[in-house]
Amino acid sequence: MDTTFFIVLIVGLVPLTGIFMALTPWLMRRQECFAVTVPVSAQADPIIGTYKRRYTAEVVVLSVVSTLAIWLASVLGGEAATTIALTLAVLAIVLVSFLLMLHYRKLVMQLKEERGWRADTSERAAVVGEADIPQAVPLAWELLNVPVICGTALVGVALYPSMPDQVPMHMDLSGAVTSWADKSPLVVVFPVLIQVVILAAMAFSHYSIVRSKRPVDPTAPVSSALAYGLFAHAQSVYLVVFGLLIDAVMVCLPLSFAGVLSIAQAALVVMVVAISCVVGALALSLVYGQAGSRIAARVEGDGAMVDDDDEHWKLGVFYFDAQDPSLFLPERFGVGWTVNYARPAVWAIIAAFVVTIIALLVVSAMMV
Repeated sequence: MDTTFFIVLIVGLVPLTGIFMALTPWLMRRQECFAVTVPVSAQADPIIGTYKRRYTAEVVVLSVVSTLAIWLASVLGGEAATTIALTLAVLAIVLVSFLLMLHYRKLVMQLKEERGWRADTSERAAVVGEADIPQAVPLAWELLNVPVICGTALVGVALYPSMPDQVPMHMDLSGAVTSWADKSPLVVVFPVLIQVVILAAMAFSHYSIVRSKRPVDPTAPVSSALAYGLFAHAQSVYLVVFGLLIDAVMVCLPLSFAGVLSIAQAALVVMVVAISCVVGALALSLVYGQAGSRIAARVEGDGAMVDDDDEHWKLGVFYFDAQDPSLFLPERFGVGWTVNYARPAVWAIIAAFVVTIIALLVVSAMMV
């Protein structure tokens, strides 16, 4: 297997991540800028435009530098250096983009004060007759993963007798196996366990869409509700489709254990699907924007602010409101959904997620 091809696939994840981060300010709802509530008319302010362009340019430069650093590490330092460089690059893009957001958030808050942008009222709106508005697909669609998981289990059981006493678990960038595990029933259970965890994560994300607070603009309730409905529908379909794809490629694990596929071929399939997932998420973001912001046909009026909940958004991305019964709501800076950290149930969900990941790591360690 060509080492260069693997490196290209791995390095390709970094600029994709950077592009997504760089475009974030342009994908948000027009009532928001760097996680600050602003009037819609503020988007035409030249200073706001300057802040958004600077943020985008800075994240793009960081992404280019990070990509070059990974490439040099792969050429000069080998697998260990590439792994370290990749980890540091992704962390740098995520952390620096967050710090840049906080920087521009502070500037926008100062501008908001100078311009006198404030909501004199706190207007909310709801849409009656939601059956006529697009919705997220039913959560039951996640059950489509069950036959896929059962199929993987059957493949593992069928191939178990033909598996060698040592099954491959890890390879280097050239495709050479560097780590082996003793043959045991765990080699059948492990791929299925990964699929179950993936299904749980996708089902939870799907549930958060179905149960999320639905943002409705009081100045344009119908168009904003329609835009959000289309956004939620598209995102839920995306979760189902790519959840199925990710679960399906896990069958490559028992196939590689039995030698039907090489571990390099299995890794190639997994990476191609992973990159496809990232590209798909980016495409959806460009088409719909956050909460349907790019497709909303709004009636902007005079652009006055009718609501301002900045006080509930800590650091612009962490939502705390004990008076809000919602557990899930659209993100303030980013595409997707977040949680209401003031609700005890959210912390129970986080604890369950951590326990699940620890269990998966323990099973993985037991195999080696």
